Amino acid sequence: MEERLFNERDFLEKTYILFYSAFEKEVQTKGMIKRAVEMNKKVFLPVTDFKNRNILISELYNKEEEIRIVPENVVEIIIVPGIAFSEIGSRIGFGKGFYDKFLSRLLVGVKTIGLAFDFQIVDEIPLYNHDFLLDRIITEKRVIDCKKCRDKIERG
Repeated sequence: MEERLFNERDFLEKTYILFYSAFEKEVQTKGMIKRAVEMNKKVFLPVTDFKNRNILISELYNKEEEIRIVPENVVEIIIVPGIAFSEIGSRIGFGKGFYDKFLSRLLVGVKTIGLAFDFQIVDEIPLYNHDFLLDRIITEKRVIDCKKCRDKIERG
């Protein structure tokens, strides 16, 4: 999975990457974050603002430093967590809606990539108006181009 992500054209071409710190059943990203830093990528991590039900972006420096919030428009790629994903790019997280709200504010051109194990890919996830669809999903077995999957469904 890590190799698939790091060989993605967008990942190779872009510099400003928002990863996530994995919880429970999410794909672990610690090693990927370290490798991205070694590749001179600017790595950011989400900071949850529970009061406003929002995600803020903090630049990653080191564990001793305080959070350094940066503007959302610096990020070029967002690595998105989830518990389940569909091939069209819908996802289930922990049900609070933080990521959907955050992703809906993104500028055009920001790439979104979900990380999942292949068993986390399901046929269908209910979609709601506030749900945000991902561009790609990377598993240990494949790279799913969610836009192509959506286009295929629309064409029938």
